[in-house]
Amino acid sequence: MTHPGQGLPSALIQDTFEGGNQWTTQEGFGLSLSRKLLNRMNGQVRYVREHNKCYFLIDIELKTKKEREKTSQADKTRMT
Repeated sequence: MTHPGQGLPSALIQDTFEGGNQWTTQEGFGLSLSRKLLNRMNGQVRYVREHNKCYFLIDIELKTKKEREKTSQADKTRMT
């Protein structure tokens, strides 16, 4: 989903992606928390600002049910 216009203010982007734990706004806190959650899930989020539009690009790998079952079965085998 893209949003037309100027996008998020630069200060909010900096607060979210570069500010560490200095969240100065509620939005910065929410975006930073979302970014950290995605990182824990081996994913990442980037904010992209292009001519006349902006968007968040999220990259995450999700396992299928079969892949989860296979991993679970392998873990059980190693434990015995």
